[in-house]
Amino acid sequence: MNLQYIRYALEIARTGSISKAAENLSVAQPNLSRAVKELESSLNIAIFERTRTGMTVTPEGERLLSSGERILREVEELETMFEGDATSRETLSLCFPHAAYIAEALASFSRDLPTDACFDLYFKEVGLQDAPLAVASGESRLGILRIPAHNEAYYTARLAERELAAVKIATLPTVVLTRATLSSPVSRGDLAEMTAVCQKDMPQDTGNAIPRRRITADTPTALHTLLASDPALYALSLPVPTAALADGMKQYPLAESDIAATSEWLDLLIYPKFYQLSALDRRLLTLLQQAASECVAK
Repeated sequence: MNLQYIRYALEIARTGSISKAAENLSVAQPNLSRAVKELESSLNIAIFERTRTGMTVTPEGERLLSSGERILREVEELETMFEGDATSRETLSLCFPHAAYIAEALASFSRDLPTDACFDLYFKEVGLQDAPLAVASGESRLGILRIPAHNEAYYTARLAERELAAVKIATLPTVVLTRATLSSPVSRGDLAEMTAVCQKDMPQDTGNAIPRRRITADTPTALHTLLASDPALYALSLPVPTAALADGMKQYPLAESDIAATSEWLDLLIYPKFYQLSALDRRLLTLLQQAASECVAK
């Protein structure tokens, strides 16, 4: 049922004249007549009785217009119910793999949001290769994909096949995390005699041989606790922001070294090809790029 036709019929009933209703509605009279006929045909009833004195509503028409007026009133109430919120509320959704620089950027982003505006923010940590599916399926509007830097062309082509666009956040080296209280810096040769602590869904340095001894930790907390408790352990990681490393030292005395890392990782912000990044999205992208840049430059 066309609700606009109901509005037309209500105006005809109110004025008792098609010509007057057409004038009030700014609709050509033939089009108005055609709309009423289509409405009557679709419902298989006569809404009006056409007389010399004008248009008279039939009993069936009375029932229709009474219900139609109520429905239109409810539709108008529904349309205006959230009108105030809709004009001022912004949304942003992001799925991302684990990285300390991302956490720092998200914290800065939330702190800088205007206090007089309304926002819905959705942040979700996912695996390294899970972001394209989440964005393509609509689960998240934005995603961060982490890929080996030397395979950028391959992954960019795969993203294009899914109609996803990508913007570079940063190229990040692999670094080594160890206990900060070691008497001397760790060298590449030392790693062969140490035990690697691997975190689930974190990239590993493909330039190094598979370690002889390996522990897998499911969470950053478990990884940091292990490293801080045993000088014979090390972990491969992305660079950690200086502030985050300093804060972590209070609980986990860890040190970062860039020794012998032969692989680099590229983080990309991905989103649907036909989506136009909002000002809010671009602000987040800038903070991500800044946080990553500071990690690499320190």
